[in-house]
Amino acid sequence: MSGVRIVRSYFRKNWIIYVIGISMVAAASFLAAQIPRLLGQVTDRLRDGSLDMSQMAVYVGLIILIGIVRVSTGWGGRILVHRKGRQLTYLPAIPDLARTP
Repeated sequence: MSGVRIVRSYFRKNWIIYVIGISMVAAASFLAAQIPRLLGQVTDRLRDGSLDMSQMAVYVGLIILIGIVRVSTGWGGRILVHRKGRQLTYLPAIPDLARTP
């Protein structure tokens, strides 16, 4: 079996994992872009003098929550994709070992 056929066959069996993993990494990138947007809103409101402590606490909580979700989503997506990639790397070696006398 050629390398291309092995990869194509493996991808057909595991495509959903790759779609989920890539989507998780994309979502993490989107969330990473939201933190500077929130910081900009905080800066604008501080400059205008329209931000009190309770509203600041809400912004801080949102930034922390987005950061935690962003990191866990990004790492989770990478782990899914990389785990499947490692399995594919060692998959062709298994039939070769079985044929060895």
